Amino acid sequence: AGCSAQAWFKKRHVPTKPALSLLRGSAVHTALESYTNGGDPIAVFNQEWEIEVLSVVAEMSPKDQAKIKSAYTESLTMIEEFRLENADLVESGRAQSEVEFSVIITMNTEQGSFKRRVFGKIDWVVWSEDRKKYEIHDFKTSAQAPNDDELDRDTQFAIYQYAATEMFGFPPRTLYWYHLKGKNISGKAWSKSNPKTLEHPQFVLKIEPKSPEAIQQLIDTYYAPAIIKWESGF
Repeated sequence: AGCSAQAWFKKRHVPTKPALSLLRGSAVHTALESYTNGGDPIAVFNQEWEIEVLSVVAEMSPKDQAKIKSAYTESLTMIEEFRLENADLVESGRAQSEVEFSVIITMNTEQGSFKRRVFGKIDWVVWSEDRKKYEIHDFKTSAQAPNDDELDRDTQFAIYQYAATEMFGFPPRTLYWYHLKGKNISGKAWSKSNPKTLEHPQFVLKIEPKSPEAIQQLIDTYYAPAIIKWESGF
């Protein structure tokens, strides 16, 4: 039986009661997908906000309810600044959003080697003008970007690179952790274009592609144990 990375992620990370950060992240991602495909991201966000957040306000704690107004305003800022920074990519049709993948990975463990099918979506694939190179972009709405240790253990981008290489026949030129809230681990903000034009510039973390051997090591060391634990019911 195959193991869905999405199913594992949801079981591992999504609480019984929806967290505001997860609901807001879902609404922002849907809005950015709409923008990439020619839609109005603000209108889509407002619709998703009503569905994802306002419909479950009663289930939230009083503290989370108090955060809703500021989270809404902050999210609109994220979307507007993303649109400002990336209009050229969208207008030229070089950006693909929510690129679905389904790949089989091999995991080597003490119990032996076994295979699992992994499903997922890459937030953005951005192509060069000649369509001979591409980049992978992943959007984050968390409070801060990861530190170096967290990046060293990260399997998400490793699997994204593996899946994209399988789909397109060659690896990405680079990968980007696109932190929409604009703060890295030290709290410093940075914009990939002109920081002075943005009130809350986004933080863009460049991740160099890994070798096939490095990807396999990450899968064996960090991803496989998590999958085994999930399949055994914790």
